[in-house]
Amino acid sequence: MIKPPRNPALASLSAMIVDSDPASIHRLEAAIKRNPRMSVGCTATSIATAIKQAATHHPDVVFLDVSMAGGDGMNVPRHLDSGQMVVVVTDRPEFAVAAFEFGAVDYLLKPVSAKRFQETLKRLHCLFATRNKAAMPVEAATAKHAGRLSITDRLPLFSSQTKQKELVPVADVLWVKAVQNYSAVQLLGRGRELIKKTLSEWELMLPQHDFRRVGRSHLVQILSIRSTEPTSRRELLVYFHGDTQSLTLGRAATIRLKTVLKDAASG
Repeated sequence: MIKPPRNPALASLSAMIVDSDPASIHRLEAAIKRNPRMSVGCTATSIATAIKQAATHHPDVVFLDVSMAGGDGMNVPRHLDSGQMVVVVTDRPEFAVAAFEFGAVDYLLKPVSAKRFQETLKRLHCLFATRNKAAMPVEAATAKHAGRLSITDRLPLFSSQTKQKELVPVADVLWVKAVQNYSAVQLLGRGRELIKKTLSEWELMLPQHDFRRVGRSHLVQILSIRSTEPTSRRELLVYFHGDTQSLTLGRAATIRLKTVLKDAASG
């Protein structure tokens, strides 16, 4: 059956919940049902059932407890389509690195707070819109947004790894750091790229609402920040949703980030 095209900005996402504990499934299902733009299409309490349900119902997102069957839940993603997003929901923090290696878009530790779950839902909708939007040349995007991209656009980057130009979702840019006339760009789940572009150029191109300058050397995607951890009076580690790499900020940038986060929260 051919599915009709959906407007990615307005589409309601279908979800599958995979967990060996029926009570956990019930709690997560209740949380999802409170979001009008997501529905639960199927659930599974075993790995075999999860694989069959995924093939039958084609969910947009799979909420998966990878610790099922002693960690065999890690095998489920290999049976999913490339476009299906996986959110890990578990009480086992030790699977985090492996989960992000197979492409999990988020990692939630039980019990999951309502606020943290809402952040995940926002991220899922943003990623879905980005992945399903037709690729837009940077020239067209620049003209459309008067020189500034949207968080749902894509931008061309020359990868130092593949030696090719790739269209990368703007939402995958977590932060940008000035390196003389170049810039180091941290991409979601992909590592860091060195791009011949100044920080000022990035500041003029990236969406101002989503990316804020903290100090002289950094642009940070604010809504992607998961947590912060001070390591001393002069340094702060910043962690991002869906990525294992942290960003180290100095004292001046830390003060600026706190102001930006306070303004964002009040706004």
